[in-house]
Amino acid sequence: MAIHLVNGLALAGGGQAASIVYSAAPQSRAWEAARMFQDALEDIAGVWPAAWREDELAALPPGVVVLVGPSRFTRDVLEVESLPPQTARIISRPDRLYLVGAPPAAETVSRARGAGWRDRHYMLEDEYSDGTLYAVTWFLKQWLAVDQLFPGDLGRVYPSSEHVEVPIGLDETYTPKTIFRRLRNNCSGRGRDAEGLAKLGLDPRLVRDREPIGRDWFRRQYLGFSADLRFTHNFAGWWERYGKDHPDWFAMQTNGSRDQSAENPDRVRFCKSNPGFIRHVADTIKAHFRAHPSAQSYSISLNDGGCHMGFCECDACQALDPAEAPKVKYGGRERPS
Repeated sequence: MAIHLVNGLALAGGGQAASIVYSAAPQSRAWEAARMFQDALEDIAGVWPAAWREDELAALPPGVVVLVGPSRFTRDVLEVESLPPQTARIISRPDRLYLVGAPPAAETVSRARGAGWRDRHYMLEDEYSDGTLYAVTWFLKQWLAVDQLFPGDLGRVYPSSEHVEVPIGLDETYTPKTIFRRLRNNCSGRGRDAEGLAKLGLDPRLVRDREPIGRDWFRRQYLGFSADLRFTHNFAGWWERYGKDHPDWFAMQTNGSRDQSAENPDRVRFCKSNPGFIRHVADTIKAHFRAHPSAQSYSISLNDGGCHMGFCECDACQALDPAEAPKVKYGGRERPS
């Protein structure tokens, strides 16, 4: 936490604060991390540190400087290219605090910024990994006792101290424990969120105003990813492509029909016992990896379908059900469990 040390590195005191210089790297979220650091010092000591982007300066300003993100001013201590993905380094020297992390790969940024609505619903388009953001978040939590327990001002935790100092000689490394971390932001007040709120008698606009608050909390929870793992629905458009020639690939409904054009064709159900369907999915996977040899995964995540279409009730699929399974109510209909 905020400790007053002899021979410590003073970040704030006497109404003054250290200067911040942040990276100009295009993939880095260093500007965001720098702002987070400014907010923390203002909360703790009541001072607002000056901040510059590295390309605005010919040389570092005098006094204590916090270097946020990889820049030409950090190369004397650390070559960021040597860091594993998502990894953060925290280093303190006399007059210098380095909060530097590995930036995300360009293709990761491209995917995050170009994600479709379903991806953005879980993780907004700028929520890709950046070790620098993790470095600042980790430092604030471990050394300045700053945390965000839940979204909004009431969830912020920080000490109050005129003097903010940390030891000289810190050299820490932090990497998130898992390679893919996402949370779903249900504060959009749009689409299905709005429909659900309306059913509860709540005004969706009240929730929509909290979306930025939720986003700020998200970015303090080490969200992001270093692996391109695909696990969202991956069968959109299959009825349009294959329904005419291969209707047997799709789930037989209670009335014996396999036609799924009338109800949400993007959430089709399949006949998962059909060998032709299984073979085609396998061929599609192999073709994908041949065309994209660097791909790390391919999703065969099935549609949940909501209450639109039922699971397949053909004899082969029902033979996969436990004989003693009861029938259940699902989407207003009674179906085999």
